[in-house]
Amino acid sequence: MEQVLKLCTRDGRVCPLGGNWAGVDRVLKRAASESADPGPPPSFILGGWWMFSDEEKAERLRGQVHYAAEHGLLEPLAAYLSGLKDDQWHYYSP
Repeated sequence: MEQVLKLCTRDGRVCPLGGNWAGVDRVLKRAASESADPGPPPSFILGGWWMFSDEEKAERLRGQVHYAAEHGLLEPLAAYLSGLKDDQWHYYSP
C-alpha cells in the first residue's frame, strides 16, 4: 500500500485529473458490486472538482487506496494508476 501512496504523491501529485479519476471509481466499484459493501469513497469529479481543496482531493485519493487495500483491489488500482501519464495528474500549485 505504501508504494501506491508514494506513486500518488510523487512530484507533488494530488490526484488523477477528471476522467482519469473516474477510472479509479471503476476499479473500486468491482468490490461493491460483488458484495453488500456500500462502496468506495467517490472521486471528486465534474461539479465536485471545484468545491474541494487540493488537500481534500489528496485525502480522498488516500481513502480510495485504503479501500482498495481492504477489498483486495490494490493490485488492479496500482496497475491503473501506474498507467497514467504525468499530464493525467493534478499537481499542487507552487
